[in-house]
Amino acid sequence: MRKKGFFWIVVSAILTLFLYLFSDTLTTRTLAFSNGIKSTFIDKKNRLYTFLYRHYNQAKTIEKLQSQIKELEPKASLSVAFATRLNSMLSDLNMTNYDPSLIPIKVLSYENINNPNRLYIEFSNFDEERQYGLVYQGMVAGIIKEKASQPVAILLPDPKSIFSVLIGEDSIEGVAFGAGENIEIRYIPTYKDPKVGDEVVTSGYDKLFYHGIRVGEVIKVEKKLMYKVATVKPYLRLKKPRFLYGVDIK
Repeated sequence: MRKKGFFWIVVSAILTLFLYLFSDTLTTRTLAFSNGIKSTFIDKKNRLYTFLYRHYNQAKTIEKLQSQIKELEPKASLSVAFATRLNSMLSDLNMTNYDPSLIPIKVLSYENINNPNRLYIEFSNFDEERQYGLVYQGMVAGIIKEKASQPVAILLPDPKSIFSVLIGEDSIEGVAFGAGENIEIRYIPTYKDPKVGDEVVTSGYDKLFYHGIRVGEVIKVEKKLMYKVATVKPYLRLKKPRFLYGVDIK
C-alpha cells in the first residue's frame, strides 16, 4: 500500500510539474487551434454569404431587365413602324427621312456645386457649334450647350434651358424657359387660348428636339401686356442623374 501511495504521489508531482512548465504553451496552442477553426468557419460563411448575395442580386437584376425588355419591345416595334410609315410619306413628298438619333450620355460632375441643374457630361462626337436636346425616360430633361469647348447639360429648372413648344390640341406655339420647380412658356399670342390641363410637347422647330416629346401640363395662364404666359408643371423632375440621352436631329 505504501508503494502504491508513493507511486501516485510521484505521478501527481510529475503532472503538476508538467502542467506548470507547459500550461502556457498548451493554452496558446489550444487557442490558436480554436481561433483557426473560427477563422475558417467565418471565412467560409462570408464566402457563402457573398455568393448567395451576388446570386440573389443577379437574379433580381435579370428579372428586372427582362421585365423592362417586355415593356420596351412593343414601344420599339411601334417606333420602328411609325418611322417606316413616316419615311414612306416623306419619300412621296421628296423630303428628308425622319431619323432622330439618341446618344447615351454619362454625367461627370456639377459645373458648379451651387447649381445642381448644370452638369458636365461625356458626349461622344459633340459638336460645339451646335445645341442638342436632352431626354430621359421619353420626356424632356433639358438641353445641351457648350461651355469652354465642353458639353454641359442644362436641366429643365435652369433659366438657360430654353426650347420651342406646342400647347394643347390646338398646337399653340410658345417658348419654354426653366423657372425653378416649374417651366414658363412665354410669347404666346394674346389671341390664343391655352388652358389649364393642356399638355405641352416639343415643337421640333428649333432643331433641338423632334416633334412631340412630352414636357408637362399647364397649371396656370396669365395675360401680360404683349403676350400670354403659361406656367407648366414638368413631367420629369431629375435629381442627381447618372445617365441621360442627347437628341441629335439629323
